Amino acid sequence: VNDYHWGAPFKKPVGDQKIVYDKDYGWSAANDADGQIYPAIGSTSDNINIIEHHMMSNVHIVLQTKSDGSQVTLDGAIVKMTRFSNAGKVYMGNGLVEPSGTITSELTVPCVDNGNHKYSYRVVPQALYRGTNKETASTLDNFVGLTIRTTDSNQYYVVKRLSDIIATSVQQNSTDYTGGEQTKGQPIEFWYPGHDYTYTITISKKGIEAITCSIVPWITVTGGNINIDLEQ
Repeated sequence: VNDYHWGAPFKKPVGDQKIVYDKDYGWSAANDADGQIYPAIGSTSDNINIIEHHMMSNVHIVLQTKSDGSQVTLDGAIVKMTRFSNAGKVYMGNGLVEPSGTITSELTVPCVDNGNHKYSYRVVPQALYRGTNKETASTLDNFVGLTIRTTDSNQYYVVKRLSDIIATSVQQNSTDYTGGEQTKGQPIEFWYPGHDYTYTITISKKGIEAITCSIVPWITVTGGNINIDLEQ
């Protein structure tokens, strides 16, 4: 449940360019000089922009059912996230998160709103498959997935590969968010830091009716200006 933060002096973006996280280099690049962070700062009278980022990813699973006689009982349903990394470390120089460990874990007790059940988990940013790409991750052991079990003893294997789910919307403050890490209409193959992922799953006695996912990037926090005196 911890909301870890990481911050650094970032270069000012050009035009509509956004500060984005790179899966291999964090907020930097292969060559630090090409990254978004100032590699070094000496004595200066200029403003120094310290921008702080949320380092975890929020994942929400919203269960809903139909009202046409094929509905299932959602009260008491158990949702488990399978084969995901639950630990990791952050490199202080560039903010890169390196996940580790693989577990299956039951998600938190849901909040119920208008008959829908919302389960939440704060996870380490990570790829939703193991290996260099989805195509080479051949076995299901290499994919993050979900299972749902209802109280009527039916078990629904909701999705064996979460990396196949398409982003139906990517927004910030109810406004379309473009130029960032995630793209609307593309598969969600990576959970990025500072992003809120809401998977809405409709289930019935027939099985899974639909799965959609919307993404809301959190707000970055920029520090204000203060005067700092250097000790002689």
